[in-house]
Amino acid sequence: MHRPSITAVGLVALLLALVVAPRATADTYQDPDYLAYDLDNMARTSERQGYHFSTPEFWLASADAFRESWLSGVQRQARDLEEGRLHVTVGQLAPGGNVGDPETYFEPERIEVEFIDRAGTKLVGNVWPCTEPGPDGCPGVVITTGSIQVTQHMYGWLTRHLQRHGYTVLSYDVRGQGESETTIDGEPFRQPANPQEAANFENGTVDALRFLLSTPDAPYVPVGMDVQPEAAGVVGFNPAWSSLDRSRVALVGHSLGASAVSTIQQCTDASDTVLPAEALPEACAGQHFPIVTIVAYDSLSAPDHRLVPALDHRADDYFVNAVPTPSAPDPDGRVSPSSVYGRWREAGRDACVLTVRGGTHAEWSEIPYLVSATRYGIPQAAYYTLAWMDRYLSADPVINDAGFEALRLGPIPAEPAGEHLGHRASLLSGKHRSACYVSNPHQGARHAADRARLVTGLGPFDAPDLRAYAGVAPVGDWAALNAEREHGQASQGLLHPIALTG
Repeated sequence: MHRPSITAVGLVALLLALVVAPRATADTYQDPDYLAYDLDNMARTSERQGYHFSTPEFWLASADAFRESWLSGVQRQARDLEEGRLHVTVGQLAPGGNVGDPETYFEPERIEVEFIDRAGTKLVGNVWPCTEPGPDGCPGVVITTGSIQVTQHMYGWLTRHLQRHGYTVLSYDVRGQGESETTIDGEPFRQPANPQEAANFENGTVDALRFLLSTPDAPYVPVGMDVQPEAAGVVGFNPAWSSLDRSRVALVGHSLGASAVSTIQQCTDASDTVLPAEALPEACAGQHFPIVTIVAYDSLSAPDHRLVPALDHRADDYFVNAVPTPSAPDPDGRVSPSSVYGRWREAGRDACVLTVRGGTHAEWSEIPYLVSATRYGIPQAAYYTLAWMDRYLSADPVINDAGFEALRLGPIPAEPAGEHLGHRASLLSGKHRSACYVSNPHQGARHAADRARLVTGLGPFDAPDLRAYAGVAPVGDWAALNAEREHGQASQGLLHPIALTG
């Protein structure tokens, strides 16, 4: 499959370039190399839609998954009307709104759950039990969606990927989105509520985390209530509780969900600086949780207390559609001491900030047909998210070592040179520097048996510029970045599907 032709926005950018002053200026459209780079960046954003519209197998899978999910939503609404509950989200009303990737929609081993949040609203989620739990169970992950009617199934690529690699995952829809209820328990009637506010995502993250950690002996009870309210379909505890290591949990969030997990990590009891109950965010209701690390998709924020390691995976200046960038941004803006990444490092916490080359805000949410994105953003996120979980969340030191090595070696080009795997540094932004600081799992190890297992010594993985570290085209060298693009097209082609392998 060939690279998409230049889109309308690309033509606009080209026209802009023709009317500027003839004297070349670096890092603007007066520089033909930069113009070519920016046009290529914009073209990449139509890769996912190009696959959706050109693949018959995707069309057939859409028909089945759209019908099944829509009928399921109609049945839930009919059942819940007796309780005065309304499910009138875009995902419920529009066929396909609650599907994500239709080609994998029917593949999981997942358990649908319904539970009541602190506002009396019914939330709908899915538990994805790990496939081979050890004697202590598998670490847990909670995924909080983005806003503007993004749904949990749009992150099915991540739930399945983590499930296959030893993690028990809870995905859910926040109040007013996806399959969850739109109304809250007001007096004397159930009232509609605005879901697009930070508190909804923060409260939802904590409520889902509390449900994940529930057991038959310690059932889930909503914040501020004495017992779980009676409601059709709800369950009193996590049905996969026996496969969960309740001492180790990670949070993942996208967009407003990313801001939520950035805030809620302050409720950790796994830090060397545990906050007193009165200093916790309001959403945590005075409770600490075994939060070990977080992953934020577009983008991490920096609250007063940065207490756990954080991975920040970001878009390349685009929201839902590509727009021309006549002047290049500050390449160090995302890695400077005053940046969010810099503030996490200032707090002494391990952190990475990675920017997808040509990536949009929708890279992480699979929305069929409608929204622009690349085809390598998800494989890149899958690789680095799993490596991050393995490094910090797993209780197995062998897996911690493997995660460290995956983070250290992932950006480096493979043989043959130029191979375009999603995690290679050639698919990181050429406009924004990406950076990582990851401590070695055995940093400070004193025992010979520990040291003997190490390949890379005891030092951290400290890369202030991942492109420079990997030896690929430098950030801001537009001619080299364009040559890198052409070599990649010749070797594999950027539109070929990239497997979500470990």
